[in-house]
Amino acid sequence: MGVLMTAPTAEGKIVHTQVNEYLSPNSPFGVALKPGGKNTFFLLLRNYVTASDFGTQNLEFCHRPYTIQGYMNCTHSTSATNALNQVKATGASNDAGALRAGAKIQNGDRFIGKGGAVEMGVVQYFTTSTTSRPPRWSGPWVNGGKGVKGRFLGLKFKMHGRFHFGWARLTVTITGPHSVIVKLVDYAYETIPGKAIIAGATRGQDEDDQPTHASLKTHNAEAASLGVLALGAPGLSIWRREESVAATRECN
Repeated sequence: MGVLMTAPTAEGKIVHTQVNEYLSPNSPFGVALKPGGKNTFFLLLRNYVTASDFGTQNLEFCHRPYTIQGYMNCTHSTSATNALNQVKATGASNDAGALRAGAKIQNGDRFIGKGGAVEMGVVQYFTTSTTSRPPRWSGPWVNGGKGVKGRFLGLKFKMHGRFHFGWARLTVTITGPHSVIVKLVDYAYETIPGKAIIAGATRGQDEDDQPTHASLKTHNAEAASLGVLALGAPGLSIWRREESVAATRECN
């Protein structure tokens, strides 16, 4: 009596990493989506004050941080392994989108970041109290000086020569007239190349609890014995009736 087998299908899996760390100003934060892998991208909260008492704080996504004239900067890479990694844009703008939970990140979306750092949020301000000009906020992640809680970067990155999709969740808090605090909460990516991911999803559909197939239930231990099979068709009828009764009991 043969047993029918089906070929295994490719199952998606979301790799999720909890972080809960704050970005230190002027200190690049490298994010390796694949545990133990190289940095997929960097986040930089950059503070810069000019000689004219004009200051800025920039939150940026980039490939390669570097220091110039004592200030940390962020730029793109042309040859590193993360050179083609990008972030999902906001509409037609060149800012990184602050996506809400449930947003889909997939092929066909507009991704940016191959040509340079991508702005997420900026505040421009004067460092002296002699001017009455208020801070100027721009970018979705600072939200006009209100900040955001639990928003998502949509990510497209290359791993083993193929593109994958992922997300990173951040909370941006505004304290004081022009102070920005950024917390990287967690991040995740889909293991199947080219497969879309939902912002905030930590398990793929293939990983959800599925109804257990009848052949895998505990009453399988009472499956047809050699003695029952030896009875032929009458024995199989008895076995099927027993299975039907067992299934009915489980349902009740």
